Amino acid sequence: MAGNEHKKDPEFTQPRPDEAKNFTTTVTDAASVDLATAPSGKKGLSLFIRNDGASPVYVAFGVAAVVATGLKLMPKETYSASDVEISKIAAICATGENANVRGTLWCGVV
Repeated sequence: MAGNEHKKDPEFTQPRPDEAKNFTTTVTDAASVDLATAPSGKKGLSLFIRNDGASPVYVAFGVAAVVATGLKLMPKETYSASDVEISKIAAICATGENANVRGTLWCGVV
């Protein structure tokens, strides 16, 4: 290449998030709680979850009801993921426990 010429920048081909679904929820042992659901026509592409509570919380992705065998977040623990396709996030605590959970699901068209 001569002088000022440069190569064309690569194009980003992954789906891009264009909407954030923030959540702050108290999770109990009574029933699973929906933390976030992607809008119609979109999927969750990236997520962040933090357990701010004093008890463990169990998280599941894309299911109607969570059981206490899913992804376990201990108190003050965080979980993040990118390059995923999630339609729904739900959580539950073990019997007699509760926790405060917060986070963000970044959504976009896939």
